[in-house]
Amino acid sequence: KNMLPRLGGYLVQGPHLNLERVETFIQTIGEYEDQIFQKRMRELRRQKDRLQRQKQQRAHEKGRRGASRGNTASASSAEPSAAYFAASMAAGEVR
Repeated sequence: KNMLPRLGGYLVQGPHLNLERVETFIQTIGEYEDQIFQKRMRELRRQKDRLQRQKQQRAHEKGRRGASRGNTASASSAEPSAAYFAASMAAGEVR
């Protein structure tokens, strides 16, 4: 639509193609395609770099969390000890 004045008219007139106009149209579209592909590649590179940084950051944070905890709790260490259980029974708290 924006190219119509530059082309000097439509690409076709009835059943006939105006080859000069078609050539101009294709060359102009080709210039836009180069710009579009270059922009797309820049965006893909940025996305790849961002995902890599996020992955490294998650691994770094995971490593820091594990190191700062020292001893990690497990299901077996969450059970009451035998001494606690015996004391609770003696006090009448557990039947």
